[in-house]
Amino acid sequence: MLPGVAQVGISTSLQHLKGLTTGGLPTFIDVGNSFGAPAIIEDNLIYQMAKNGKRVVMMGDDTWVQLFPHHFNISHPFPSFNVKDLDTVDNGCIEHLFPYLYNEDWDVLIAHFLGVDHAGHIFSVDSTEMIEKLDQYNGVLEKVVDVLESQSGPGGLHENTLLLVMGDHGQTINGDHGGGAPEEVETSLFAMSLQKHPSSSLPTETDSSSCRLHMERRKICTSSIDQLDFAATVSALLGIPYPFGSIGRVNPELYALAAGTWNLDNFTPESGINLSRLERWMQNYVNVLCMNTWQVKRYIDVYSASSVIGFSDKDMSHVSDLYAQARDIWLHTKEDVTSLPQLN
Repeated sequence: MLPGVAQVGISTSLQHLKGLTTGGLPTFIDVGNSFGAPAIIEDNLIYQMAKNGKRVVMMGDDTWVQLFPHHFNISHPFPSFNVKDLDTVDNGCIEHLFPYLYNEDWDVLIAHFLGVDHAGHIFSVDSTEMIEKLDQYNGVLEKVVDVLESQSGPGGLHENTLLLVMGDHGQTINGDHGGGAPEEVETSLFAMSLQKHPSSSLPTETDSSSCRLHMERRKICTSSIDQLDFAATVSALLGIPYPFGSIGRVNPELYALAAGTWNLDNFTPESGINLSRLERWMQNYVNVLCMNTWQVKRYIDVYSASSVIGFSDKDMSHVSDLYAQARDIWLHTKEDVTSLPQLN
């Protein structure tokens, strides 16, 4: 469980979908577009998925097809702005979701439920209607997990599937959102991997989570992630370029959770040292961060050079110094991946 994913400061679906997919900060101008979302023209996660051959299926809130009208292999949108309707979008998601779980004609599947949002608006958060909606979602999630687990064995359809369940924004007790109050901009992300990993935990330099075993002896870890980190992290997991304007960092806990990041049998460090799987994963993650850092630096350089205001020479000098330190750390970890110096 990673709380705090929607830390953006304004809290409507359009702004948060934009933040999640571009890795950049949405603007207050976007608020005016919330009721007629224009297509996102800047580089984004969905565009990079489609460009790099990922088959993306979407169902639910029709805001997605307004923002990304040409990027889904298949879409099942449902109208989202009748706040008195608690069920049409959710029932549409349920109708289409489970059949897709039994076929392999997709790489990324997005199901955007909406009933909880509408229940909060019309009846408030502590209402019978909200409880009923949450009970419905719990039932759907249990069935999804059952299907994934039933096909998660070696060679199974969902052997390497990563399940992400998240909210794009929060709500006040009265069901409002659109402002910057903590209960509006903070939400949660639940991530579940069906594979066992070779290490019980990450090194303390990268691991900020606290873990416990629940009643079925499964390990549950709690950490946090900024919404801006989502696009960079998912890009790294899928092996696609980071969105050009992303300023997020690849989250270590979420990156480590994905089974594919541990498949390092063919990984040979330049030093020739016989490293453990954890150390090889560490080198892999450091290389990912190196590309991540270069991409953010590239964006800052281009933005500063093309913007009317840009950044001051002092700020750009500081950014260059930080990048130089990061590059030195990357070169250092080629020799000793178990030691991670800190930026000053």
